[in-house]
Amino acid sequence: MTSFTAKMAHMLIAAIVMAGSAAANELSEHDSPYLAMHGDGPVAWHTWSAEALEKGRGMRNCNKGRLITLRR
Repeated sequence: MTSFTAKMAHMLIAAIVMAGSAAANELSEHDSPYLAMHGDGPVAWHTWSAEALEKGRGMRNCNKGRLITLRR
């Protein structure tokens, strides 16, 4: 894996979704009806942002899975 590819993979893995509790997450009041319907699910969804990236980086050693989903 090239250095660029490795960096991109790390950024993407750290980004969008981190397993969490069933409590409401930041999508619960999203403008998009599709995203808002996942607001009270068992996954702690995060919209793509610098804050989500930092949160993902901080969880590298937490033994929790991360999933990325991209939808337009």
